[in-house]
Amino acid sequence: MAWASDARKKLAKGSPAALLIASEIAQMSLGDSPTARRSKALGIEFAANSALVGRGDFEEGVSCAVGTKRGERPRWEHANIAAAAADPKVCEILELVSNAEPLTL
Repeated sequence: MAWASDARKKLAKGSPAALLIASEIAQMSLGDSPTARRSKALGIEFAANSALVGRGDFEEGVSCAVGTKRGERPRWEHANIAAAAADPKVCEILELVSNAEPLTL
């Protein structure tokens, strides 16, 4: 079960808001047909990324991973997932993602 311990350690380093949103996305129904699932997944991904890229946690994560703060531990906006879930801004993103329209290419 070393893989579970490794996964837990990696998840503990993530942005609480992004982890909450990812968890909600993972539980969404995408549709029955492969085309419907792909279109819905693309729409959700686009909505989530568009909303998250403009937030401070994104900049903080990139800066600590490859930027001027490389190697430092990120200072996330929220201390934990519960704090992220209580933030109206994060709730707005969850609502946006939940209502994402399918995206076709």
